[in-house]
Amino acid sequence: MKARFFILMFSVLTLFAANCQPQILPSETVTGSATIIALSSPTVTTIPLPSSTLYPSPSPTFYASPPPVPTFTPIPTSTFTPTPIPLPTSATLPQGAPIIFLYTNNYLSRTDRDGSEIELITNSIEPVGEQVWLTFVALPPQVSPDGQWLIIYNGRGRWQLLDLTRWEVRSAGQGQPRLSPTWSPDSQSFAYLANNQLCIYQLDSETNSCLFTGKDLLGASWSPNGLDIAVAQGDFTSECCVGEIWLIHIADGMAKMIGTYSVPPEATANQIFEWVTMSDSLLVKGYTPFLYSSIDEATIQFQEAVVDISPNGQSILYNSGRVVSIDGTIDYQLPLNPECPGFKIGIHNWDWSPVGDRLAYLSSCSSELSINNWLYVLDSQTGEILWQKEISAIDSQFPLEFLYWSPDGEYLFLDEPDESYDSYALSPIWRVKSDNTSTIEPIVEEGFLLGIVQQWMK
Repeated sequence: MKARFFILMFSVLTLFAANCQPQILPSETVTGSATIIALSSPTVTTIPLPSSTLYPSPSPTFYASPPPVPTFTPIPTSTFTPTPIPLPTSATLPQGAPIIFLYTNNYLSRTDRDGSEIELITNSIEPVGEQVWLTFVALPPQVSPDGQWLIIYNGRGRWQLLDLTRWEVRSAGQGQPRLSPTWSPDSQSFAYLANNQLCIYQLDSETNSCLFTGKDLLGASWSPNGLDIAVAQGDFTSECCVGEIWLIHIADGMAKMIGTYSVPPEATANQIFEWVTMSDSLLVKGYTPFLYSSIDEATIQFQEAVVDISPNGQSILYNSGRVVSIDGTIDYQLPLNPECPGFKIGIHNWDWSPVGDRLAYLSSCSSELSINNWLYVLDSQTGEILWQKEISAIDSQFPLEFLYWSPDGEYLFLDEPDESYDSYALSPIWRVKSDNTSTIEPIVEEGFLLGIVQQWMK
C-alpha cells in the first residue's frame, strides 16, 4: 500500500508530460470531471552558483495587452441570492484561535492548535476523490487577507464565495478550469481567469470586469501593495512547459511582459511565481528563476531551480536543497535523512518560522517494509542544526509531507499526503513543540491539513 503513493505520482507526471495544455471550457458549460494537477519536484542538475548579480531592467515597453488585442468576452453577471450554509449543529467552538485549516469528513473545517473542537465552515463539498492531498494541492481554497471570506472552486472552474462571519454563500460564478483565484490585499475584490481573460469580482457591487486578455492563461497573483496582478501565460507552441510573465497595472489595465518561465508540466500557479510578503518583488520560480522588483524594475537572476523564498525576501531555497542569501553571504545545504537514499524537496515538507530565523524541514522516505521520517530545525542564517528527531512513534500510511509553523512560532504541525481508498481513513494531524521539548502528539484524529491561517488569530 505504501508504494501506491509513489506509483500514483509517476502516473500523474507521465499524463501531464504527454500534454500539458489545459482545456478551456466555455462559460457556464460544465462537462467532464475535474482535472487534477499533481505537484512534485523535478530532478535538477545543480549549476555552481555565483554571487547573485543585479541586472538593471531596460526601459519598460507597455502594451494594452499581448498584441493582437482580442475582443473581451463579457462575463455573465447574474443576481445571486445569498444562501445559508447548512452546517450540522456543533456543541462547542474551538477554545483558542481557529488557525488550523483542514478537510475532514467532506467538510472544510478549522480548529485551534490544541484541536479542542473542530468547527465546520462549509456545507458538504463535492467529492474530492481518493487522492485527497492531490485535489487540494491543485485546487486550494483561498482565504481572504482579513479572514472573513473564503473562495472554494472545482476543477471545472465553478467558484463559490463564502462569508465566514454570516455563514452563507454570498455569490457564485464560472471561470476556466485553471481558475487561479487571487485576493486583493484589502479583501474587497478577487481576480480569477475566465475565457482567456483576467477578470476581477468586486464584493461590494457584486460585479465582474475584465482588464487583460490572452491565450493560455495559467495563473494569477495579486501584489501585496494592491497595484498589480502578475499573470502567467503558457506558450504551447514550444516544448512543455514554458511561457511569459505579465504584470498588469490595475488602475489603467496596462500590461508589461517582464520575463519568461520554465516549470514542470504539473506546476500550480504558486509553483510558477509568488510575491514576496515583505516587499514589492515577484519571485518567478522553476528552471529559469528570477526576482523582479515592481518598484525599480531591477531583476536578480538565479542559476538553479528555485522553489521558495524566505518571508523577509533575503534567502532562496533551491530545488537541490541549497539555501542561499540574495547577497551571497549565506550558503548551506539542508540535511539528509540517513535512512533515505536521496534528497527531496516535496510538496510542502519545509517551512520558515514566522520571523524567518528558523527553517524546519522533513526528510522522509519509504520502502515496502518501513517509513522513515526525520524532522530538522535549522538556524536559517547559518544552517546550523538546532535539533533533529526521528519520528517513529506514529502509525502512518505514507511518509510525512506537509509541515507548517504556528503563527507564534511555538509549534510545528505535520501531516501525510492523505488518500482515502479501500476504506482507509484520513490520517491524524500531528504537532510537536518547535524547541523539541515535547513528544509528537495528534491534535486531530482524522483530517487533512490544508494550512495555517494567521488571519483567524483575530
